[in-house]
This record gives sequence, structure tokens and C-alpha cells, in this order.
Amino acid sequence: EIIGVQEELSLEGHPKGILGSLLCEKDGQVFATGSGTLTNEQKKILWKQKDNLVGKICRVWYQSITADKKVPKFISKIKILERSTEKDPGINPLLSI
Repeated sequence: EIIGVQEELSLEGHPKGILGSLLCEKDGQVFATGSGTLTNEQKKILWKQKDNLVGKICRVWYQSITADKKVPKFISKIKILERSTEKDPGINPLLSI
């Protein structure tokens, strides 16, 4: 589940007005997705929607799990999902990146 967002910063530490990472929580562990696989246009779109991202589901594809915290690392793909508001308790894709 997405619990927050972080803005990307320039090398000098100045905010760039685009998504830097999604903060996610799974089984009590918090991790950041990063945004390396996203284009600048996708990061701009997501940053404009930042207030609506919290509470959504984030499915990630990754290379491995950290030994200590058991969270994904080397994330290669992100899919943001929205819980269905219909009778079906499943989830519906919101954005696949």
C-alpha cells in the first residue's frame, strides 16, 4: 500500500516538481520504490496526482528481497492499482509504468 510520496531533488538539493519515489508499506515494513524506471513525463503526471496516490496499492517487480527488512530492492517495474469500488473485492489497474 502507498503511504506517502517523495519529491525528486536536484543534485543541489532543490525540489524538481516531479515524483522521486513512492513510500510503500507491506507487512509492517516501509520501503521506497524509487522512480528510475519512470520517464520524466510519467513522474510529472504522478506528482500532480500525489494527493490521490496514498491508500492505493503498488505492485512492484524486483530482483531480490533485502535480507534484513525483507523488502524489495532493485525495482524494475511499478503498477499502481486502485481497490475496486464495485461488489468485486479485487483491484483494478490505475497506472502501469
